[in-house]
Amino acid sequence: MANKKIQTAVIPCAGYGTRLFPVTKSVPKELLPIVSTPAIQYVVEELVSVGISEIVLVTNSYKMSIEDYFLPNNQLNAFLSDRHKNDELRQLNDIQNMVKISVVNQPEPKGLGDAVLCAENCIRDQFFVVALPDVIFPKESKSTARLLNQCKENECGGLLLKEFLPQNSKQYGVVKAQSIDDGVYCIKRAVEKPAPDEAPSNLGIIGRYVLSKEVFSQLKRTAVSKSGEVELTSVLDNTAEKDKFLGVLVDGPLFDVGTIDGYVAATNHFFQKGKS
Repeated sequence: MANKKIQTAVIPCAGYGTRLFPVTKSVPKELLPIVSTPAIQYVVEELVSVGISEIVLVTNSYKMSIEDYFLPNNQLNAFLSDRHKNDELRQLNDIQNMVKISVVNQPEPKGLGDAVLCAENCIRDQFFVVALPDVIFPKESKSTARLLNQCKENECGGLLLKEFLPQNSKQYGVVKAQSIDDGVYCIKRAVEKPAPDEAPSNLGIIGRYVLSKEVFSQLKRTAVSKSGEVELTSVLDNTAEKDKFLGVLVDGPLFDVGTIDGYVAATNHFFQKGKS
């Protein structure tokens, strides 16, 4: 993989967004504006900046407006052109031409592992990215680029990590890992949302993954959890036991825009950046 690009990313978008109810009853959380830009566009722009040329949206029938956002709108194009709204027309064309978008359906929300599995037929290369749309980085962040570079150099999968307070372990997939370089770890185990006294470290998985195509066969063999979900973390645990799998520590702040606090913090950050 050292000389090959990682060209495809999967963005799971089929969740109901219950942490932001009631607005997400009718508006997908991925389209909620951070200032005047939908949250998902920040994720797409980040992926394009690290060389991704095709994005697979895993969505469902009631969230088709996410796909619509990235599709051409000839009527709106004509309206803006007729009224010489050139800046707005340029913005619209930038969105439509940003990256190739494919859409697959996840019939029911059965966890992150199931969402990834839904994208199987769209993945052609050996390695691909999974990016959770709840996690947004400041535009100056190099975390995702560093993750991809490490995975290419080592010809393996990996994920981003964040340090957390011990009492917050139930909010994360948590890894057992060995430091091999500054901010780079070799993952040995992964466990989903452990109790504080059972967490193997204070390093939590945070929304960006590089996975091998072999993950699909593993997901098909993974039993559904008690909560009715196919958990990706259990597959990562098996992978880390058998193969080289890296963790890269994020290089600065990030925003969980699937929560009210994170959404407000992201809005404040990008609003202030826009003023400067």
